[in-house]
Amino acid sequence: MTAKSTNEPSQSQAQQQSADTAGPFSINEPPGTTIGVPTPPPEPELPALVLTSILPDTAPIQADGLGVFALTVTGSGFTADSVIVFDETDMETVYVSDTELRSDNTPIGTVPATVDVEVARGEDLSEVITFDFTDIVSRGTRKVSERKPSKGKRDKTKAKTKRR
Repeated sequence: MTAKSTNEPSQSQAQQQSADTAGPFSINEPPGTTIGVPTPPPEPELPALVLTSILPDTAPIQADGLGVFALTVTGSGFTADSVIVFDETDMETVYVSDTELRSDNTPIGTVPATVDVEVARGEDLSEVITFDFTDIVSRGTRKVSERKPSKGKRDKTKAKTKRR
């Protein structure tokens, strides 16, 4: 019996050839082209990041430095990845809404000082509001928070992070 020769590909060769040509193109488009593939829409632009107030805006110092307090910031343009930056340190931040964030573990200072509070969202930074650590508890007086302009874009390599 003589073997019959044919120029037609075997069934397994035909399946491999079909797999090699699979993709987002038709038989008339060469591999690697994107003709007919829609371009995704651009990312929506986020609203401006604005910090309007902090609560509290002052706290008494604690000599041992072991205490923490809850800090609430309000403003607008906050997202779930926004972070409260307290004295140049990223705080573990709870996203409450697009207008409110909270840090439940903000460290209490050990010496009287004024520190900067701002909000970071990716590379964007809000303007700064100052927070005062005092050596006495003041009652009945309201501090007028100092507002400073935004520092611009954030250098993530310099940020100290205290996330858990």
